Amino acid sequence: MRRMLVACSLVVFLAGFAWSVLGKEEQLKNGERLVVRLAPRDPRAFLLGDYMALNYAINREVDKALFDCYTDGEDPRMTWSDRKKSLKKLPKDGVAVVRLDADQAVSFVRLDDGSPLGNDERRLHFRVSARGANIAASAFYFQEGFAEDFANAKYGELRVNAEGKSLLAHLLDDKLARIQPQKAKPDAALPAPTH
Repeated sequence: MRRMLVACSLVVFLAGFAWSVLGKEEQLKNGERLVVRLAPRDPRAFLLGDYMALNYAINREVDKALFDCYTDGEDPRMTWSDRKKSLKKLPKDGVAVVRLDADQAVSFVRLDDGSPLGNDERRLHFRVSARGANIAASAFYFQEGFAEDFANAKYGELRVNAEGKSLLAHLLDDKLARIQPQKAKPDAALPAPTH
């Protein structure tokens, strides 16, 4: 009986996991494309092995709006101990309203208050942590040896579903073109055999 219970639990878990993966694949394929500008990063922490630490320019604007709304306008650049106390007043997540330009690039408009959206406006979900608001993944993973290809990334391409939840799909250059790493790196090639 116990084995049957364990087997059934495992089947339910795996089915739920597969359903989640299929949902994310569908969102990456058919979600609305939004382009967000990457914010300046600490060059020492930008490329860390096989992933890149990310920050988005819009995060600062969402962060400021949250502090204005929930903490009587306290400065979000306050000391760490003051900020830690103020973060307790903020919601753990929320929705921002963003405006699209002709390239699908977004700019922050306001925190979502439930009012109707304009034709060029969209909802974008965010989470709040000790580092502040974040609209998408804070890291982009890539194959080892391809750091140079992604070093000049200026934008992130998000795929957003109807609820405003986003997935980071690609990194883009300054012309909004997807960064496509080279197929094979010269330094990754195997040495020629010696006879």
